[in-house]
Amino acid sequence: EFSLGEGCAIRFVKLTTPKHLGFYKPDFMSQLWEDYCPDIDALFYFDPDIVNKCEWNFYENWVSRGIALCGDSWYLVSANHPRRLAWKEFAENNGFACERELDYHYNSGFIGVHKNHK
Repeated sequence: EFSLGEGCAIRFVKLTTPKHLGFYKPDFMSQLWEDYCPDIDALFYFDPDIVNKCEWNFYENWVSRGIALCGDSWYLVSANHPRRLAWKEFAENNGFACERELDYHYNSGFIGVHKNHK
């Protein structure tokens, strides 16, 4: 573990999974909460090529209002696109409610989740 300052540390965790990291992140974040840092208020993941120019309280405020995600800048996927409808069907068949129609594809390079949404 590498301490960056009061209340902020970086911990390196070796991963052994056949899954691509983009698909493994939800499992990994759950593992972090369960095994490494059960008392923290929020978890954030930044791809290593992301340049962070915001004050940290920007991210804390963002996750206090819901899950923090970034839209993919390369293309849109409308709410009625066949791929989006298949994802929605898959999610609903696995017990997840899709409450909003989305027209963007969200990038897995950044995510922030408050403990209330884990």
